[in-house]
Amino acid sequence: MRDRLSTTVKIYQETNRPFCRVTVLLHQDFKNMATKQSIKLYEVVAAVEHEVSCPVCLEEFLEPKCLPNCAHNVCQECLEEMTCKNSTMTSIECPVCRVESFIPTAGVSAFPKNHLLARLIEKNPSRKAYDNEFIKEALKRSRENLEGLKNAIQEMDVRRNSIKKQAENVKKEIQTAANHVIDIIRDQEQQLLLEVDQYMNNNYPETTFDKQKEKLNNLLAKTSSCVESVEKKKDGDKRGLRQVQHLEELAKVAGIQILSARRKCFRKFELTFTKSDFSLDNAESIFGDLSVKSGEVDSDKHSLAGLNESFSDEKVLKHIDGGSIKVPNFFPFAVTVSKKCGDIAVLDAENKRVHIFDREGNHLTQFLFIFGDFWDITYSHNDEIVVLNRETNSLLHYDRSGNLKRKFPTTPIPKVKFTFLSHDSSGRLFVTSSPRYQELTSETNSCVLVYNVNGKLESVFGEGKLSSPKKAVLLNGELFVPDADSKSVKVFSLQGEFRREIGKGMLEDLAGIAVDSENGRILVCDCEGYAVHVYSKEGTLVRTIRTAAPPVEIALSKDGKKLVVCFDGDKAKCLQILSYSEAVLHTT
Repeated sequence: MRDRLSTTVKIYQETNRPFCRVTVLLHQDFKNMATKQSIKLYEVVAAVEHEVSCPVCLEEFLEPKCLPNCAHNVCQECLEEMTCKNSTMTSIECPVCRVESFIPTAGVSAFPKNHLLARLIEKNPSRKAYDNEFIKEALKRSRENLEGLKNAIQEMDVRRNSIKKQAENVKKEIQTAANHVIDIIRDQEQQLLLEVDQYMNNNYPETTFDKQKEKLNNLLAKTSSCVESVEKKKDGDKRGLRQVQHLEELAKVAGIQILSARRKCFRKFELTFTKSDFSLDNAESIFGDLSVKSGEVDSDKHSLAGLNESFSDEKVLKHIDGGSIKVPNFFPFAVTVSKKCGDIAVLDAENKRVHIFDREGNHLTQFLFIFGDFWDITYSHNDEIVVLNRETNSLLHYDRSGNLKRKFPTTPIPKVKFTFLSHDSSGRLFVTSSPRYQELTSETNSCVLVYNVNGKLESVFGEGKLSSPKKAVLLNGELFVPDADSKSVKVFSLQGEFRREIGKGMLEDLAGIAVDSENGRILVCDCEGYAVHVYSKEGTLVRTIRTAAPPVEIALSKDGKKLVVCFDGDKAKCLQILSYSEAVLHTT
């Protein structure tokens, strides 16, 4: 047996010109044959794994095409994407070495196929079996999602007809009662009928039903088309994998859209009519009044069997409102949690107070400040309570007794208005400037400002990328900034470099944001959906936590097991502490 075996594989075009040369050298040492053979085998496998990956999409070749002038291989689909923007291109640049190759008259599909690479990929039985099993499982889940979408659409039609019927019944009751008192109360009768119509328009507008149904029908069509396409793919076809990933994303979007549809379309019809006894004393409301109960989602289970939902209802551990702490007109506007002692600080901007609670939600103390337009609050790294005054573009540092320790009005920056505030463990403060009230974007810059522990401005970024930013939070060296206008969370490096977007197409009305550092998650408030969405730092939706009212600000407890939520003051002037555990987090 020879000590060295050299195998050279050459593949030729019609011109017999070599376009790919693979040389494999196997060194065989009789003394340590078994060991060296295993090492070489590992190296060969590693080399093959590298060679079968497209340099553009970094995935296994779907249809490997060889560029004649350099012998590098690229997927046919990737080549088509490189040329589709310019139909007049006569040559294409290699993405590996930048050498140009002339495009055949028949297009990039006429480039020679690398049959050796294609056979290497096809002959890998374990990968093929794994891919086939993955596709089968994904198809199974997608069929379940299709069934869930169909059920949701059917239920919307049933609820819609039921609500219309109930509204008509109420109107008939009003008309029957009105007929007993003829001319005296005709004006009131018409007014009440108008109120019913206004109630329907405000709470169950036709456009809302149509819009929600259209969204679900579009998702149904997209998912059906994608499922049919995947089913038609042959075993081992890698395009099926991409479409399966698209199916997974469609499933998540379906869940979000159905949650939104529930809030908008599935509320009980709570308008009732109460007939009054006739008397001259109550002539203004002679035959009754309309009353509306608080609108809630039906408590009965919706017929969405088969839908892969990732929603959860966390247990309410503590409900805090003005009555429970004996503070009239209590309006929790922003919330923060101390990472040292676990206390909860709440900004009551209407009453210009800061309320401090212990980690269980028991009210400890409060302090008052007088002048300013206060928008946000955070605990500093040394446990001072920092309040943002938008009126003066300043940050006020208080101790827990309400003593002002320091403040630093910043060096004036044109068109900057302090709006939201957060900090990191090193003491840096992240301040967001964002247009509010009736301010024009030309009057207020949308950006994030980074201050060091001494209050010195270190950097400003986000201009041109942000239009209506919320609070910026730090996770694993990246800043996550909800942007209300773009309906997504935008991610930046600490140097201000834009990196990616999270939640695009899933989020409706963004508000507060918090960080689950232990699990590498971000939590984002969606007021429109009455929900807090939990994402991985890469942007994968992990689950959705439903809330009783639109959440506007959130904070995690020191131990990461509780979620403190402030709600939209127009809907609920209160604060809630919800359970939030890692065990629940990993069940979705």
